[in-house]
Amino acid sequence: MFDRETWRQQIAERVNNFARNPRQEIQIAGVSTVLGFLALRTLEPFLIAFHEEPVAAVLTLADISRGPGANHIVRRAGHWRYQVSHLIERELRSRPELRLTIEEILLTLNVIHLARQRLNSSRDEWLRLTLLAELDTLRAVILNSYVVNCKTPVGRAVTKQFVACACAKVTIPLLILSASRWSE
Repeated sequence: MFDRETWRQQIAERVNNFARNPRQEIQIAGVSTVLGFLALRTLEPFLIAFHEEPVAAVLTLADISRGPGANHIVRRAGHWRYQVSHLIERELRSRPELRLTIEEILLTLNVIHLARQRLNSSRDEWLRLTLLAELDTLRAVILNSYVVNCKTPVGRAVTKQFVACACAKVTIPLLILSASRWSE
């Protein structure tokens, strides 16, 4: 039966080779970012479980997150099963609610720790800095897309403030990625 522990174990199996050559593993996975790789390796077991035992998969996801991003994952699960590596990065950039849910799942299932387990110190630091840069880039992309789509100057200002607040609510807190907390 698919549950949190099963999901976490299956993710651990999928990120096992990451320590040997993280950049190569990211390329082999068909994505271009660390966040995309972690999201892909995290969603794969869920998508397989969704196909084999959908109720257990949805209940396990709902135990972690019940927001609009989780709803999006469930709605897209059938479509994503064989195409997730091609779609995940675009979806993370265009859907802030999905990004927040993915980050929530990454934290709850301790995926960043699983990815770091066998990394040497230089690759560990590379992972931290790369994740920080990618999260900053995603926040900027999301902010700009909402502001550009707003038609009036007042609307743009209000939208910019609203999106900045939403983007600041990153589930993977910068505190976790800060150098002092990273080593714990």
